[in-house]
Amino acid sequence: MASKEKNTVAPPSFGNTRVIGINSVLADYKLVWLFNRHLSIKLTRQDDLVHGDGIYPYYHCSAEENSPSYGLLAVSFNKKSSLSFKPRLDYLFIIRNESIPTHINAMFEKIKALEGVNYAFLMDGYMERLEPALYDVENYDDTTLVIKQRQRNSPEHAKEEIRQRNIILGLSKD
Repeated sequence: MASKEKNTVAPPSFGNTRVIGINSVLADYKLVWLFNRHLSIKLTRQDDLVHGDGIYPYYHCSAEENSPSYGLLAVSFNKKSSLSFKPRLDYLFIIRNESIPTHINAMFEKIKALEGVNYAFLMDGYMERLEPALYDVENYDDTTLVIKQRQRNSPEHAKEEIRQRNIILGLSKD
């Protein structure tokens, strides 16, 4: 009797990826400004990343193929969190293809020292828990960008943003 082959899909490999978990009181754009200034990188805002049932700000920087790339994903946004960790995380700083460990350690020390960063830690022991978020970042492509851009340009989205801002500013109790 012939043996049956199982069709399996190999999980994505994140072996060349390091992640720094960050808790910060800073808004995402302020943290990105500090990162760009102190880490000498050029993170730029991408369209929001859809993860689970939420939409989260995402910033990315990449030079050339096979060179290091960096991403900053807000995992806590609009009172929603895509990851439950204790202590609480607000951001994931994702480093891919960095082959020199001393660069990662130097970046980590600079991040911990930034004003507005409460704490930061290397998440090497948590990679399995981070896989869903990393998988969404890895599969972030032009199709997602086009769909999210259309949604952001819709009149309904603009009305909802105004409503949310008014609630935050105390102008509305809705």
